[in-house]
Amino acid sequence: MKFVVSGHGHQEFQRTVLPNLKSLLQVTGDIKVDYQQKQLTNYYFDTSDFYFAEHRFGFRVRGCNNQFEQTLKTQGTTTGGLHQRGEYNIEIPNSTPDLRLFDSVVWPKDRLPQDLNEDLQQRFATNFTRDEYSIIFDEQHFEIVFDHGEVIADGDTVPIHEIEIELKSGDVANVFTLARILNQYLSLRLSDTTKAAAGYTLIGESLLQKRKLPKYLALNQNCSTEDAFCIAVERAMAHWQFHEQAYMQTHTLKYLDLMYEGLQLLLQSVALYLPVLQCVSLLKLHRLLISYTQKWQWLNELHNIRYLRSKKGPFSKHLNQHDALMSYLQGRKIGLLQGRSPDQLFFDSEANDIKILTSEILIERPWRDAVTGADKPVLEHARGWLSQSWQNVMQSLSQAEILSHTHYVATETILRQALTNGFLLAELFAEKRGQFRAPWLDILVGVEELKALITLKQLLRDAEFSEDPELKSWTADKISNLLHVIERTRKVAIRLEAYW
Repeated sequence: MKFVVSGHGHQEFQRTVLPNLKSLLQVTGDIKVDYQQKQLTNYYFDTSDFYFAEHRFGFRVRGCNNQFEQTLKTQGTTTGGLHQRGEYNIEIPNSTPDLRLFDSVVWPKDRLPQDLNEDLQQRFATNFTRDEYSIIFDEQHFEIVFDHGEVIADGDTVPIHEIEIELKSGDVANVFTLARILNQYLSLRLSDTTKAAAGYTLIGESLLQKRKLPKYLALNQNCSTEDAFCIAVERAMAHWQFHEQAYMQTHTLKYLDLMYEGLQLLLQSVALYLPVLQCVSLLKLHRLLISYTQKWQWLNELHNIRYLRSKKGPFSKHLNQHDALMSYLQGRKIGLLQGRSPDQLFFDSEANDIKILTSEILIERPWRDAVTGADKPVLEHARGWLSQSWQNVMQSLSQAEILSHTHYVATETILRQALTNGFLLAELFAEKRGQFRAPWLDILVGVEELKALITLKQLLRDAEFSEDPELKSWTADKISNLLHVIERTRKVAIRLEAYW
């Protein structure tokens, strides 16, 4: 399990955690802690066509005190922040790699190791100091390492400030225990990004791009309820963590929206499955998610401001002509970012609590000790869940009379939850799902535009511009026209037959 650390993490660990480690771990017998510091230089290699990056392999040569070791890490899985992957290590006489020495590796069939070996090129390097603690107690063996240094490629660098917990032998449950101890005393951010991934990003081979969610979560008819839940949670966590890391590396605001999309998807996934998989851990996760999501509510205003300022948005042609307004909106945007500090929210201990607990739940599946029926097909529940969520939508949006913009905004959460449930379950129902969802998705887009215009209307009340009367009139017309379009779409949507 890997963390990015903020501040003086190693010093704080030595001061507050290490002297009390036995009591913090609640170890009754002996505990052995060995410490050593290493200066490590790692050279990462790949082929001319980036074969290893494509197959999510990592290949490096590590040098320490004139001794060299080559390491191949194969594609594995990341569950929340828990990395599980194959690792092969071989000592070599110098820094020249030789893939042919890995006689037990199962290679992809399209390339032979000797062919890959002839095409190897050094791509980037890492230099860092490693403070390594080997911890042994009750037949458990862990390593906690602090890495401090940098990734280097073509003269560019990115810093390394990491903590890793590695299970050498024993019970994986203790990984979560150690993670919670570190989260209690240090300023951390649980990360699923490796040093190799940072290196590839630095050289431009693995440029961070936004990752769109698929139309529907991939499920099959025979998928069990617990497996469907785990698939949903893993997808949500990956979406959250990828775009969190993308924002931290670039500070590009589009990644904040996508990070929040992943966080909301995680919350809705837990809420949807909680009645069937109810257990103490899942209830706690639900509470934590509600609390942490509320800390990001200010993103709604930021999103609305960015929507109004966007040169590609539906209002750009008119609003971009008003320099004073654009400047005012830019100031509001900067003020929100400075006042709320997303970087600090990523290091919030509650965020780590969520990620650690989610990883633990996915590994241990604690509902098995609390409920029965988790192994039943999710299809047995899907129709009821979808019917219930859309009944709430119809109660709010099926009225005969024309609805106001405030009504649409007030019911956005109910509609979004129902559509998210559809994303999670619609793969089980191939017929007419797209036809049913399309107008409701259009309404949701319309509500987002409405919210941006309402934000503009409120800002025009708070600030004075020379073009104020004209802007107020334009905003009122836009809201009226948009409502007319949404109303026509709603009349189509409420007549459609449910696909489930």
